[in-house]
Amino acid sequence: FVIRTEPGRVRLIGATDQGASHAAFRLLEEIGCRWFFPGKAWEVVPSVRDLDVALDIADRPTILARRIAYGCGFFPDKQQRPKKDYDAWTRHNRMADSHTVACSHAWQAIIINNQAVIDTHLEYLALVNGERRKPQLCVSNPAVRKMMVDWVLAQARLRPERDMISLELSDGMNHCECAECAKLGDVSERAFGIANEAARALAKEFPGKMIGMLAYGDHSAPPTFALEPNVYVQITAGFTYGRHTFDELTDVWPKQAARTGYYLYFSVWPWDFDMLTRGKAANLAELREQIPLLVRKGASSFTCESGNNWGLHGRGYYVAHRLMWNPDVDVDALLQDFYTKAFGPAAPAMQRYYERTDPGNKPL
Repeated sequence: FVIRTEPGRVRLIGATDQGASHAAFRLLEEIGCRWFFPGKAWEVVPSVRDLDVALDIADRPTILARRIAYGCGFFPDKQQRPKKDYDAWTRHNRMADSHTVACSHAWQAIIINNQAVIDTHLEYLALVNGERRKPQLCVSNPAVRKMMVDWVLAQARLRPERDMISLELSDGMNHCECAECAKLGDVSERAFGIANEAARALAKEFPGKMIGMLAYGDHSAPPTFALEPNVYVQITAGFTYGRHTFDELTDVWPKQAARTGYYLYFSVWPWDFDMLTRGKAANLAELREQIPLLVRKGASSFTCESGNNWGLHGRGYYVAHRLMWNPDVDVDALLQDFYTKAFGPAAPAMQRYYERTDPGNKPL
């Protein structure tokens, strides 16, 4: 987007509708507006008697898909107020997707959508401990592979606006133990093998559209073969099992996949229970180091699993989305602006609070 001030007018120009929206909220930000957390209580709109600006700004995000996704928690509302507040917060802060990333677990949806067929063909399901069972599939079966490719194409026809169709495995383990699947290799070989097959079919009918996958669990490591150029891989920062550490995966995957992103865990309820000093989003030093590092390694997306726990992690969420837009942002200046404008006369006390409860500062 571009913002240009000229005598008698202000020009807000976006390459897309979304870009024009970004221009509008960047202009408001330049004159002092802030939306620190979701909800009207955290909206800062200054009273300015004589508004005067001189701007010449051209900007675009470094990371093309930026998402801090959290559950609404214990705030029921018939008007779905928390969701509306969250949507407004993301819009005001220019958090959006230039291309949609879809890498969530999908095999269970394939099973549900083909339940009638699978009920009469249990051999389509994974063989585990001598029993055919959900939630995984027997990908050595040619009929299963065709079913999966057909499902991908049906999804693309159903929602042509989508840039990506996920073919990620069902969550968890329990992969097929049959002899034919064993011949295909480990889980990475199987998972990314069928992803390649679907990607070729998708490219033929829908050029430019992608297959989304995770580097996760027992398929964290890349396969031995090259991936199709339209296979998109999000590398998870947790549940990475196998021969590589997460740091090693950030080096090996960009060499194997044409397009990569990252799935980060900022706050997960069963891990930190919304408790002080526990969540990663509160660790400012880690955010400042990790996000720019992953950008340098070729990331084009960040999906950040989070919690609706702004008293603990609001500062981290606010800084993280700015780093996703521009990894070279002046974080120290951003923090001072945050403390001052979010808390007013309470700024010194709130700065002490956030610094004392930051896990990177090794609090008690």
